Amino acid sequence: MKRETLLSLSGEEIDKYAEVLGIDTSKIRAKAAKVDRIEKARERTVEVEAMGLVLTVPIKKMHDKRITDRMNSGRLSDSQLDSLMTDLLGEAQVQKLYEHCTDEDGTVDVEGVALVYTTIISSDELKNF
Repeated sequence: MKRETLLSLSGEEIDKYAEVLGIDTSKIRAKAAKVDRIEKARERTVEVEAMGLVLTVPIKKMHDKRITDRMNSGRLSDSQLDSLMTDLLGEAQVQKLYEHCTDEDGTVDVEGVALVYTTIISSDELKNF
């Protein structure tokens, strides 16, 4: 949510929103300070290690409705999954992942890519906002 939207909420609404996110704002009095705390928590990143590769995942992306809807839509085709992971990780990290999973002859190891994707999606650090 945009900062201006958060600031337009009542104190009770901000507290409820923070609670849903798992953020304790009970000791914070000022609305702006509560919003600062929420924004700081939403901007965190998590480093996920998979198959010798470390990828940085923005927590905020794991709470993006466009991404979570696609994750929960059922079986995804390879191209849909690649698109989803590009939206989650960014093009540079997906390219790094592909390079990591490419053999000397140029073959991209689909099982290696799938294992990295699965490790990211099932990461406990990303589930625990």
